Amino acid sequence: VLTVALPDGATDAGHRAIQLDVKVSMNGQEKTLQVPVLISVGDKSMLVSPTDMVLVDAADFGMLDGVAKLKDLAKLAHIPTAVPVSFRLAFSR
Repeated sequence: VLTVALPDGATDAGHRAIQLDVKVSMNGQEKTLQVPVLISVGDKSMLVSPTDMVLVDAADFGMLDGVAKLKDLAKLAHIPTAVPVSFRLAFSR
C-alpha cells in the first residue's frame, strides 16, 4: 500500500518537480521513501513520474528470509535485496 499527501499547489496547472514523502506498507512493515517526481497537470489530467531511480529494499520490509529461500531454490550465488522501482501515474478529472 502506498500513501502520499500532495503539498499545496501540487495539482495546479503546469509542470513542477517536487519531492514526495511516500509511505510504503508491505509485509506488515512501513517505511517512508523520499521520491523525486515531476508532476504535469493539464485541464483534465495529471501525470506523475519519478525523476530518479527509487530503490525498495527487502530488508526494510522483513523479507530477507524469503529472498534467501528464493536464492536457495534458484541455486543462485546472490540475489540483490534492493530493487529499482519505476512508475508513471496518470489521473483523469
